[in-house]
Amino acid sequence: MISPLLFTILVAADPGAPIQDAAVAEELARILRGKTVIVRDSVLNIDDITIVPTPPPELTTYELRARVSPLFEIKDLKPTYHENRAEGVAHYTLQLNKKCGTAASYVVPGRDVVIDAANTLILDGDRFRWLGELATPELKKRVELYVNPQQLLAANDRARVKECAQQRARAATDASHLLSMYVGYEQRLAVRIGVDPRVVQADGDVGEDWLPLRFVISKPDGIVIERQSVTIMACSNEGPHVELYDWKQGVTPWKPLTRRRPPTADETAAEFLVSDDPFADKAAFPAYTPAELNKNKPSDYPIESCSPSVGIVRFRVRFGTETLQTIEIRPAMGC
Repeated sequence: MISPLLFTILVAADPGAPIQDAAVAEELARILRGKTVIVRDSVLNIDDITIVPTPPPELTTYELRARVSPLFEIKDLKPTYHENRAEGVAHYTLQLNKKCGTAASYVVPGRDVVIDAANTLILDGDRFRWLGELATPELKKRVELYVNPQQLLAANDRARVKECAQQRARAATDASHLLSMYVGYEQRLAVRIGVDPRVVQADGDVGEDWLPLRFVISKPDGIVIERQSVTIMACSNEGPHVELYDWKQGVTPWKPLTRRRPPTADETAAEFLVSDDPFADKAAFPAYTPAELNKNKPSDYPIESCSPSVGIVRFRVRFGTETLQTIEIRPAMGC
């Protein structure tokens, strides 16, 4: 049973102000995604976050809804020392319960948890810090974020949190975890996570129309699939072509795929959709000189025949902060 003191410390009497800026919501989601946090009286791993706007005609605000993996319920909290009024900071030591994977009753399997950014603590080394301590000064100006008190982990619990997260990641990698990739209705790839190599190169001949491209995965609890486009230098010489995969590259940030239940009888699976064209998401190519390009390209390709283009699309399967599988596609770029 959580103590009144603990409840008072971890849940502020008033929730933070609503998020009214979509860019702020995106930045908060970026900071929180994949992190270990305290929400109410539980230590959770945030596997993914979606941003949900309130519908018009009300003033549009944004809610952060997280898909989480419970790690520990907090058993107790003890003051390390009383509040130092000069510093305005109070320190408390958290003690966790014994069993990995437990959380309070409000964490319902398969249901998203609403995250109040103002009251969320993020694991940083041996302590949980308020999001307000980790946010940029500009972000602090645009949303209400608390900065104290500080929550310390008991010494014997520090390693337990990391070990618990790793246990849950290993549990997600057994051989019954099957990842399939489809282009349209044609299956192009099947990978057994935890059995096949962790980086797999898929057939690059996906045709001119990538969409709909989708992944179906069994036992999807806690799983996130993200996409990244990679810009490389490619050269063409009136037909023959060469891609400089091992030279400089530009990469886009990882973007989560849209998740939904597949239209099949298998209710234990989930489907992840590529909803936009990966080739339209082109990262800037790093600066280079003609001399550098000449040194790295074949001599029979003139400099004028070379230009940056999206040459690799990566998909990674994550469980919490652990990358379980990476799928790499190098599409055909010439004849």
